Amino acid sequence: ASSRPKDDFYQGFPNRDVPRDKFPDTAWQVDKDYLAKFLPEAVDLTERAMEAILSEYGRGKKDLPDASFKERSAQFAAVVGGAHQANTQSGGWMPEASFKGLQRRLLHAVMTEDRFNVAMAGHSAAAGHGNHFVQSYTMQIQRILEPVLARLGVKSTARNVGMGGLGTQQVAMAAGDILGHDIDVVLWDSGMTEKDAPARGVLGIQSLLGCDRAPMLWFERDKEKVLAKIHDKTGADIATFGAGRLGLKQPTTEEEWKALPWAVQYLACPKELKHLCKERYYGKCWVDRKGFSWEGIDLSLDNPPSGQKNEPGGRASWHPGNREHQVTGRALTFPI
Repeated sequence: ASSRPKDDFYQGFPNRDVPRDKFPDTAWQVDKDYLAKFLPEAVDLTERAMEAILSEYGRGKKDLPDASFKERSAQFAAVVGGAHQANTQSGGWMPEASFKGLQRRLLHAVMTEDRFNVAMAGHSAAAGHGNHFVQSYTMQIQRILEPVLARLGVKSTARNVGMGGLGTQQVAMAAGDILGHDIDVVLWDSGMTEKDAPARGVLGIQSLLGCDRAPMLWFERDKEKVLAKIHDKTGADIATFGAGRLGLKQPTTEEEWKALPWAVQYLACPKELKHLCKERYYGKCWVDRKGFSWEGIDLSLDNPPSGQKNEPGGRASWHPGNREHQVTGRALTFPI
């Protein structure tokens, strides 16, 4: 412990922008032998996480042994470059320059042992009302990213700043203080309460101006090409959401529906099978746990200290359930 550095090496470099020749000779960042092992392991770790996501949706190697990774990952892969797309059925769309910008953000975070943070500004549906907080798609992003990036030396958070019944103007006016000054990606998802394009533009511009970093602007929709204008005039990184449902198998019988992976079942509900899709939400406020003990200590939880609701509030017909949030979260995480 006495040999560990006591000073913050990165403090002397604004935004932790360390030129390669400024790293000490003993730093792992310039150790060719270490990097020759670290980088392949990092790639393998990332690919295992991507394969796990594909397996959840029946697109793993065992599910489709004759398909290539590109074919299996089409459901969540982002469309990079080409004509502007407001949204896609896959993992979204982003200009090629923005995809390269996302790569640089991640590489910079890894090489400087920094943070990678995502923040979402949106309405009640985006916030996850009706579900447990951890079931919201923002927290699903963190569920996947945090452990993967932690093994690469990066601290990662995803911040759910959704507010029911509101747009995002109140967030935009204090973007740095509400979303965080250290955000790398700003998500906008407030289409039901904020239909005017200028409002989305305000959030984008204020996020660029109000934070210590110029975050990537990743919006749920952009039919009016507000993001494209910001990108053209400022060079900011931009992207639009994807549904993550490209190529989902649509069952025609109850047997086919039951054979689908659990994550897919509620997403694949043709009219004739709607009666099977009753569990839109999966979560209760209290689950009795009786007769549970550890080394003679009774750990039963059958008498809550205060009154509990049967389920989380906000289960409106227009609020997505946990499996809908999960697929959105996976579609946003996969390109990262």
